[in-house]
Amino acid sequence: MFVVVTIHYPVLGCKNALFTYMKRVEQEMQDTPGLFSIEGFQDMHENRLVAISRWQSQEAFQDSLPKMFAIGGRDDEWFARPNEVFNLTS
Repeated sequence: MFVVVTIHYPVLGCKNALFTYMKRVEQEMQDTPGLFSIEGFQDMHENRLVAISRWQSQEAFQDSLPKMFAIGGRDDEWFARPNEVFNLTS
């Protein structure tokens, strides 16, 4: 299994727009080969959002990237700083 955890740091006032976009990504990525799950979460105490996706393999994740990046509506102005990304294997 391959897991990707991405922590997003939205600009104040942009958290809802970014979270809405994350939920759109969840919907559009459903039925992607090799994807077990993808979910977005809001941190209850900090101004950050967390996306967690579980994949059959790193290759399945890599193969999905063109589809993920083709999802429109993302605005770079929503981000206060670069994302933190953790690539995990079991």
